[in-house]
Amino acid sequence: MTIDTSPKVFFSLFVITVAFVVLTVQGLLLLLYREQVINDLRERSCEPVSVRWKWSWNRRLGVEFRVIHTDIFGKVHASLARVDPMRLTVTWLPE
Repeated sequence: MTIDTSPKVFFSLFVITVAFVVLTVQGLLLLLYREQVINDLRERSCEPVSVRWKWSWNRRLGVEFRVIHTDIFGKVHASLARVDPMRLTVTWLPE
C-alpha cells in the first residue's frame, strides 16, 4: 500500500486546514463579542439571562445579539446589542 503524494491531495488538505482555522477563529471571535455584551450588562448593574447571536447580512456594522436581562429591580427586559468588531464597544438598539 502506497501513500498518494500528488499535489492535488496536498492542496485539498491545505484548503481544509485553512477553512478549519478560519472557522475556529470566527467562533472564538463570537465568544469574545458575547463576553463584551455580558461585561457591559454587568457594568450597568444588570444580570444577563440569555445572550444569543443574531445572524445578520451586514457584518460591517457589527455583530448583533438578542439579549434578555434583568435590571436591579428584577424587571426582565429584551433588547438588541451590537458589538463593533474594531473597537469592541457595545451599542444598545431598540428592538
